[in-house]
Amino acid sequence: MADVDKTKKCKYSALEDFDELADVESVCPEIFIGESEEAESLCNLILSLALIYNDFKDLLYGLILLKRRQPRNCFSKYAGQYSGISYHINRLLHSLFCELAKLICDHQDTIRSRDFKKILGSLSKENKMHWETIVKFAQGEHDNNFLDTMIKIRNNIAYHYHQPKVLKQGYRKHFDKREHARSVACVSRGNTLASTRFHFADAAVSGCYEIYLTDKETFTKNTEAIFQGIIKTLYTIIINFIQIRGGAWHKEKVDE
Repeated sequence: MADVDKTKKCKYSALEDFDELADVESVCPEIFIGESEEAESLCNLILSLALIYNDFKDLLYGLILLKRRQPRNCFSKYAGQYSGISYHINRLLHSLFCELAKLICDHQDTIRSRDFKKILGSLSKENKMHWETIVKFAQGEHDNNFLDTMIKIRNNIAYHYHQPKVLKQGYRKHFDKREHARSVACVSRGNTLASTRFHFADAAVSGCYEIYLTDKETFTKNTEAIFQGIIKTLYTIIINFIQIRGGAWHKEKVDE
């Protein structure tokens, strides 16, 4: 748990969602320090999985907050900014899934270890299925257009800004007058970061999604389902690891 400046009054409850957090408990920090090379590798993997869990939580929370401000009109500065931020968060979510897969791919020996298999042994049938899907994806054994689309999004429009060829294809797609009646490149031209947005760049991303997604509604449903499954599975793995390592939970007195 990160250090908090105790000179400042905590106002986290101003966001009611934060009140859903369980009370703070602690475990011995040495739980995540391995006593051997193999144990240290497992500790490192779990630590990374815990951060990925938090990152999924934060990005999904960002989408929840954003949807509370969803504008009703389709063509306005508000709708443009809403759409741009929404695409950005989703691009990061798709990329995070790919980063999780890469983490698993790079730690195959640890994944196959006796201690990690012991952790997996207590997963529910559903969570085991989610974990196996991620592992197969990491090992390149998937045969699924949905997963292939995630890779394309991660590689072409989430990172790798130095390779703008695909982004330009999305731009051309979006501004194709044969497909879009209102084909103008828009800018909110202010003199500060808060007042400025280059909507045409967001439009290029939108065009990329048009190219990649033949069925946007199905893709969105699949995305939500797999992310929820990943979150539940990672939670169980992390908690099981702590308990297997002999972690004893202690209630902590925190600042009000």
